[in-house]
Amino acid sequence: MSAGATMPAEAKTVNSSNSKFHRLFGKELCVALEATLEVGSGELEFNTELFGGRPSQDLLYRSGDCWRAYSPAVSSGDIRENDEAVIRFVPWFTGPNVLFYRLCFRGRPLFQRDDFRWLAFGRYGEEKPFGFNPSKPFINLDFYSRLQGEFKPLYVRVEEGRNRFVYFVIRAEWSEDGPMLKLARVNGQDAPPCLQAAKP
Repeated sequence: MSAGATMPAEAKTVNSSNSKFHRLFGKELCVALEATLEVGSGELEFNTELFGGRPSQDLLYRSGDCWRAYSPAVSSGDIRENDEAVIRFVPWFTGPNVLFYRLCFRGRPLFQRDDFRWLAFGRYGEEKPFGFNPSKPFINLDFYSRLQGEFKPLYVRVEEGRNRFVYFVIRAEWSEDGPMLKLARVNGQDAPPCLQAAKP
């Protein structure tokens, strides 16, 4: 689905997480699907059955001349504990034109305020890895917009212990049922060279 299209209101499940962020690697790495909506291009309608009433206020807010809407999701597995995991974002609204989508990654501290787990992101074809700024632990990536019609697989390197790292890849699919993220652990040698060379 490209930018400018709307997501269908029908949802095949009501057992979804009615929250903005969803876990990727424990609580320390989460992701949200953000849609920027064109104000005045249509009346927002949402699936009341999905939420048992109204969606959480965290899922929709005004930003300047646009609305930003976040999708609930159904998750299966946690890549911290499993070799594979799936996050399926649940379509919940129709109406306004979608200007573009983004995946919003959020890092959270382990215990104390500034105690973040070290991790880095990288993709094939890119010279440098990238990661969170501890003072602003958010990263937004284009997701199936006009600028980039596909989502390139995103590799992640996470420090699990002293000199011990876990690698996994995030792939995306978008069908009529909505977008889906598929996570799978990979060997370090299968990750992009820029990520293999990244250091805490």
